[in-house]
Amino acid sequence: MPVYPSPETWEYANERQRKSLKQPQPLLMDVGDLMLYPTCRGESINPYFKEKDLIDTGWKPDGWGALLIIDSGRAFDFLAWHRALTIVVSLPQKPDVDCLRSQVEWVVRSPGTCSASHFKRMKFEKVQRFTIDDVRLRQCFPSLTSGIYAAVQDISIANELNIGPSHKAFFNVQRQADGECANVPFPQISCLAAITAEQ
Repeated sequence: MPVYPSPETWEYANERQRKSLKQPQPLLMDVGDLMLYPTCRGESINPYFKEKDLIDTGWKPDGWGALLIIDSGRAFDFLAWHRALTIVVSLPQKPDVDCLRSQVEWVVRSPGTCSASHFKRMKFEKVQRFTIDDVRLRQCFPSLTSGIYAAVQDISIANELNIGPSHKAFFNVQRQADGECANVPFPQISCLAAITAEQ
């Protein structure tokens, strides 16, 4: 007997199918944007679920994550992507800007895309825009690459927003000179003051 995909799978597949673009995708976040988002044990909202379906998974907000956009662009001048830092561990109370800038650790994450529907479903809340000091940014993170691959493959930024306590390992898998793969930890900074122009 054949096995047919569930309606949830259809919805996922339909959302993943990228329509032909007639104009460049909008950049929904700008470099320097500081955003908050709700978490459950450090896990962000899965934007591929509608809210009523998300409740059925057991996801209930119990903390806050935060991200800072440090780079963005468009692959081939059309496909939008963003790269963010995130805090390392979720916070039980909604943090203010001073706390986020000076009292928590941050880790660089891989680039990803962000559609308007994902932006809405993940409940992003912009709280501040910082001026990023590009010289200090490159000193802290000298190996930043573009987000072209993520844009072409339509890899959502949602994949890069899970944090502690559920998510404890932040690394990228890289192939070494001997052909073996190794987990290379993402670099971290102790506070945003290390890369922002505001003192």
